[in-house]
Amino acid sequence: MAGNSGTIGFTYRNGKYETGSVTAKATVVDVQYSETKGTDRITIGADNVTLDYKDISSLTEDELKDLIRKNADPAATDNGALADPSDITGPKLVKDGDGYKATFTYKDVPVTTDVVISNVPAQGEVNASDCIFSLDDIGKLTADDVIRAALSKYTDKNGVTDNGEGVVLTQESLDAINRMTEPGTLPLTFTDKSGTIVKKVTATVVQNRRYDTSTGNITLGANDFCITVEQAKTIVLKQDQTDVADMLKKLGNAIATDDGKFIPFKDAAITVDASAIQAAKGSYELVYTYKGKVNKVTVTVKDDGSADTTSSETTVPDVNLTANDFAVAAGTESIDETAFKKLAEVVVKYNDGSSVENVTIDVEDLAVLNKKIRAKSTDSVFVKVYATDKKTGKQLSATVKVTLPKKAATPKPTKKPGTIAKPGRGISADDIAKELGVDKATAEKIKDYAEKNGTSMDTLRITDTAVKKLKDDKDIKGSDFSRLKARANKSSKNSITLQWVKQSGADGYLIYSNQCNQGGKKYRYKLTKTIKGKNKTTWTQKKRKKGKYYKYMVVAYKLFNGHKVTIAAAPTIHSVTKGGKRGMAKAVSIKKLGNKKKRAKITLKARKTAKIKAVEIRADKKKKIMKHRKLAYESSNVKVAKVTGSGKIKAVKKRKM
Repeated sequence: MAGNSGTIGFTYRNGKYETGSVTAKATVVDVQYSETKGTDRITIGADNVTLDYKDISSLTEDELKDLIRKNADPAATDNGALADPSDITGPKLVKDGDGYKATFTYKDVPVTTDVVISNVPAQGEVNASDCIFSLDDIGKLTADDVIRAALSKYTDKNGVTDNGEGVVLTQESLDAINRMTEPGTLPLTFTDKSGTIVKKVTATVVQNRRYDTSTGNITLGANDFCITVEQAKTIVLKQDQTDVADMLKKLGNAIATDDGKFIPFKDAAITVDASAIQAAKGSYELVYTYKGKVNKVTVTVKDDGSADTTSSETTVPDVNLTANDFAVAAGTESIDETAFKKLAEVVVKYNDGSSVENVTIDVEDLAVLNKKIRAKSTDSVFVKVYATDKKTGKQLSATVKVTLPKKAATPKPTKKPGTIAKPGRGISADDIAKELGVDKATAEKIKDYAEKNGTSMDTLRITDTAVKKLKDDKDIKGSDFSRLKARANKSSKNSITLQWVKQSGADGYLIYSNQCNQGGKKYRYKLTKTIKGKNKTTWTQKKRKKGKYYKYMVVAYKLFNGHKVTIAAAPTIHSVTKGGKRGMAKAVSIKKLGNKKKRAKITLKARKTAKIKAVEIRADKKKKIMKHRKLAYESSNVKVAKVTGSGKIKAVKKRKM
């Protein structure tokens, strides 16, 4: 009988006398196949299997394979010796009517058994696909929302397919996805209305999701994530390499669905633009693209010591642990584990964006830190942070440098030699290194360039993070019109064109934009375009809404050892698209200079003053200009003449402007 096994005794005789005996295990199976491979004689067998439809209808493919293997009980012999069952692979399933053909293999020798499915209902089929949702969707999803996202449909026994009306999402699945509080994955179960036909798929929740039906049902999802400065250096230097792109796509869990087909991050059709990332602490924009659909996320660069187990190479751990060094505020009495994680900005994530829960701070290190705080020590303390990957059991660590308060130093009244001029104090290469997060050699290069080209420290301080933190529409400190002369010189109902002056020594330009603040709503700048090279001096932003007000900032940058450093920044540009009630200015005209009207030149003696007044010229005479700011004035050479924001000119030194 198939499936039974037992022992059989054998004896051998020499003539009429018994001279020996042996026993062997025998297994009876439904299907058996033998083959000689070289000098090896291999036999493999397995039982046919019968399963009830109700017992398998809710199983995943892997669960079904496990059940078939258990019932088929495959066995093999190798030159007379019973093989280890774990060396038998399979089953590989091929659909055969309502059942399957199941193939098991041992050392390339196969055996195929029948899997019969009994009590199969004479009904149709439920179809569904893996799908993507954003955190913004969670909490308010309905069953219909999920059915549409999974492209779920029901096909009846006559082959007629509906648009999802015959599909039911289980209440457990709907409740589970609406309880998600962070990125991750979870299974979804769909059935027909009778509950007998079941289809399981995977839903992925991401921070940012872009959905577009203009060229098919395409969804592109991705998460914000953190990396170390060392990893950022690799990205800056090797961002065009495939392994770097794969690292960035894996860390951001950049995935897509295309008419129901799941597109994993490894697919070359998903591309990544990392040109905005710098090898310095801060937040930067990363752009993923799939078939023209764009998704932008934020990458936060953390300190070098934030991943003891992650080098600057492009291998990505299953768990990503990052943290920042920090300084203890004066007056702090102690720091507990919770406070430490917050101060160090500890982030530990799986690559699908879900959090790792078992994160701990080294108890002894934390005790040493608190002891030195109480003793008012000025030493730095290094504290270890640990996280354990629950899937592999591997422990990761990060080292956080904690700086304790130092006694206030008496400021020196004189300026250090070789520093960049700034009202009130001088700033050395050491200050540049500290403020911009660069090494000393890079800081020296930045200082030399700034001194040679008259770039102020305020301009150098204009980083990606600084721009994105602006809450109002005022000009960022360190910007000036005279260098870039950036302006909006053209607009239509759905586009705005910017123009600026080429900057000698620039390696490229960054363009930030958003809607203008109005009606009590505030819109922070976003990095919209990165232009490499110094020669391109115009750019058009398309797909704008008609009659809307937009703000822009153009920044010229130069690379110093892989670090993007601002060398010029334009004041905020305000513009409006056509089709609204208000228009834009096409030019500025001098109404009065000194005591004369409509003249463009004036000669003043040193220390003498004059007043300038200008007006904006409408681009459309029928529409008033929407004014976000008053006209401002700026001197192109403050060594010759200075001017206040209200237009008061004061001559400084004899020379032509």
